[in-house]
Amino acid sequence: MSDWQWKNQIKKRDGYVCRRCGFDKNLHVHHILPKDKYPYEQDYPPNGLTLCGNCHSLLKDKEEQTDLRGFFPDDQEIDEQLKYLSENVSMNESQRVLLEGKEAQRINRSVKCEFRLGKKRSKQKQYELAIFAYDNVIHLKSDFVEAYYYRGKAKYELKRYKAAIYDYDNALRLRPDNVSVYFNRGLAKYALGQYKSVITDYNMVIRFTPDNVSAYFNRGLAKYKLGRHDTAIIDFDEAISLKPDFAKAYYYRGKAKYKQESHDAAITDFDEVIRLNTDFAEAYHYRGLGKCKLGQHDAAITDYDTANRLNPEICYYVLLQKIFGLDSSVIRELAGNPS
Repeated sequence: MSDWQWKNQIKKRDGYVCRRCGFDKNLHVHHILPKDKYPYEQDYPPNGLTLCGNCHSLLKDKEEQTDLRGFFPDDQEIDEQLKYLSENVSMNESQRVLLEGKEAQRINRSVKCEFRLGKKRSKQKQYELAIFAYDNVIHLKSDFVEAYYYRGKAKYELKRYKAAIYDYDNALRLRPDNVSVYFNRGLAKYALGQYKSVITDYNMVIRFTPDNVSAYFNRGLAKYKLGRHDTAIIDFDEAISLKPDFAKAYYYRGKAKYKQESHDAAITDFDEVIRLNTDFAEAYHYRGLGKCKLGQHDAAITDYDTANRLNPEICYYVLLQKIFGLDSSVIRELAGNPS
């Protein structure tokens, strides 16, 4: 029913006169219960009263405070009308609570279903479909922390790093102590070269989980990228103390020491990397660099040769030419591979 139809219905019921003074001009229709607070009763007939403009102005902004029975001293029907209205409000409120409960249950089922689907698609590496499912979850339940987190992970896998960070930001807004979100946001920022911010995220991870090996390692990598070799080494030390067989931590600690020109210490770390992983081509390469700096050229050439065999992309002939300033024929002779 439109508002105009409802008002005409009320005026007709009241004989087209003001219920308070009987005036038949400038008639208004007054909602006993304000329609903005009681939308279910806005077109319910007992909720309407016909009043002239003057009488209506006396009720303006006083609807909830006015005793209507005192306002209509000669209206014998007002008590019965208010009784009907009160009963209807109680009935509608119960129906509303019931309907809202059923709707909430339906939404909750849909959220769980879409979330499970998203995780399944992610596991299958169908990240676009996973993101679509997480979109649906967030549309239905905008405070679902895990949906933002897993959608961020899916976007990260697609190399949409800024979009991933946006989702991680939302997850942390809802749950500021979520360690996994800080950790993964740090990965996305590292991919974008935001190394200072990476350190901030891993500071939080370490604050909540002080034995997190990967957090020390990743923070060390960010510091290494910023040229903070002293503090990077401290983080790699911590990672190694927590996980003594962490080959990559030895490798990057060795690189940091090499940057500091601590070549003996760097070689010791690369020795440990190779002990843990004999196929780690880059470790041979950097150990060769360290030995070269110490004047151990034969040993350096052996390491370059091994690095090249394990990973042909490490073109050690070019490296040797750059280091020794020799032409290619001499380098081949030094390497024992004359052409």
